[in-house]
Order: sequence, then C-alpha cells, then structure tokens
Amino acid sequence: MKNSILCLLFCGYLILFCSPSQANIDNGIVKKVEKYFNEMTTLEGQFTQTIIKVNGQTFKDTGEFYFKTPAQMRFNYNSGLEIIASKSQLVMYQDKTDQITTIPLAMTPAKVLLQVPFYIIGNPKLMVLETGEDNRFLTASIALAQAQSLGSVKLFFDKNNRQLVKWIVKEPRQTTTISVSPTKIDGKISPKIFVLSRHKISTESSNIVDDSIDFDD
Repeated sequence: MKNSILCLLFCGYLILFCSPSQANIDNGIVKKVEKYFNEMTTLEGQFTQTIIKVNGQTFKDTGEFYFKTPAQMRFNYNSGLEIIASKSQLVMYQDKTDQITTIPLAMTPAKVLLQVPFYIIGNPKLMVLETGEDNRFLTASIALAQAQSLGSVKLFFDKNNRQLVKWIVKEPRQTTTISVSPTKIDGKISPKIFVLSRHKISTESSNIVDDSIDFDD
C-alpha cells in the first residue's frame, strides 16, 4: 500500500513538473541547427509562401529571398511586397500602395531566426518546444521564451545535405509555410540588398523622391 502511494505521488510529480515536450527534445538535433546557422554566411534563392488563416482562407505567393549573417533577411514577393528584417526591426513595404509598416523584431517569431549571437542551448531568450526526425527531415520547433503567445517557428532541414528547406510559423491567427530553394550558398550579397529604398514620382512635378531605410544607421 505504501509503495502504491509513493508511486502515485511520483507520477503526480512527473505530470505537474515535467513538460511533455521535454521527452521530444533531442539535443543532438538542436546542436545541428546551431551549427548550421553559425557556419552559414549567406543564403539566397527562390521561395514559395502559403498562409492559412484561422477561417480557412489561403494565400499563396512566391519570390526571391536573401539571408546573411549576422541577422539580416529580405524577401521580395512577386506580388509587390518587400520584407526586410535586420537588427531590431522588421519592415514591410507594399509598392502598390507605397505603404511602409515597421514592427519591432522582438514582437515577431522571425526573431527566432535572427538571434545574435545564434545559440539555442542555454539561451534564456529561446525555448525549444520539440525536435523530430523522419526519413527526409530533421525538425526543430522553437519559440521566444518570453513571448510564446506570438507563435513558434518549426525548422525543416534536409537530412541528406543538412540544408534548411522550409519553416512553418504558427501564430494565433494564421499558419505560414515558407519553402525555400537555395540557388547560392555562402556567396557575396551586397549590403544594399538590406536597404529598403522607395522611388516615387510626384503627381505635381517630375521630381523623384528617394526615401530609404538603412538598418546600419
């Protein structure tokens, strides 16, 4: 009887104090993710994005992407949207409306990918939710430790070449899947790529107004 009570108490302890996700975390996979981001200098190529809203609406787009360490990323969408994330900001520019939106990077799941320095194990800013492995991919789901309500990022790495091929961003109101097809790895990317420039022709004159946001200022 005494042993049964002790067993029940022990099981209760496991339920209360041990996160279910801890059993699904392989530190070996986490270390491979860290190694990838620390050894990779640049990455560029094509991407396909699919957004599924909570109401079932689906939006698809394609374009070009650029990634450069430390912590610089740009997406040029064929629909006319441009997104640049660097340092502390994420900036979105829609050329059809000539509208710029600036969001603190720390308020977006993109911050997970743009940590400086990039490390996961022992990083108080990040939380690994789970890792996984199948015949094709190594995966790791990561969230901002102090802002888990913003969502999480699930990274997919090809098991054969260890390259990042996809990530899924889960947010309260939508799930975004970005599949990438790198065309150049560790090549040179001009710093100008990560400067958002706008060129507008005034309706009152032929003067061209050049506004830019340089993240290195």
